[in-house]
Amino acid sequence: MKEKLSRFYIKYKRQIVPGVFISLSFFIIFGIIIPQVSSISEENKTISAKQQEVDSLAQTLRLLSSLNKNEVLSNLSTTTKTLPTGKDISLIFTALTSAVAESGVNIRDFSLRIGRLYGKVEEVATTFGVPEVEVIVRVSASSSSGFVNFSKELQKRLPLSEIKKIDTNGIDGAYELSFYYKPHDISKISSQTTVTPLSQSDLNLINQLREWEQ
Repeated sequence: MKEKLSRFYIKYKRQIVPGVFISLSFFIIFGIIIPQVSSISEENKTISAKQQEVDSLAQTLRLLSSLNKNEVLSNLSTTTKTLPTGKDISLIFTALTSAVAESGVNIRDFSLRIGRLYGKVEEVATTFGVPEVEVIVRVSASSSSGFVNFSKELQKRLPLSEIKKIDTNGIDGAYELSFYYKPHDISKISSQTTVTPLSQSDLNLINQLREWEQ
């Protein structure tokens, strides 16, 4: 057996050695070098993504450091009053009485529209995805212009509301209103790592809302 192997080796020596060398070369290239290159490429992508994340956090930190605390609190107060985080009946009552005082009508009563279950206030997700509190308010006015003025004043009061229906009969009028609110999504806020500054249009809108807040 050994003699056969020796003769076989001697006969095919010139072919065996290059074949072994080529096989070893393929093993090194495809078994070692290429996987290492792929691993380095993936690590570079990971490092690049982490670097972008660090840069974004650094930019957010610089922005937060440059903000005026009093201005931020003022903007938050205005926007929260515009869309309260919950059903704030006191804000609704304040908006109604303020509109009444400016329009010259007299408020007779107002009530919340009760939902179908357990006497809870009905919450309806509007087409804007913002829940609402439905309110019915009854007022009296000396003339039809009082009802018109009351409608206009309501549109300039916070929190934001929408007149769904008006029914007048002589000096009496009934309004069906929707006051909007928007609970904070704490999970989304806590997972947010980037902060963008308010645009000029955002600031203009807040200034307009601040005028209605007075």
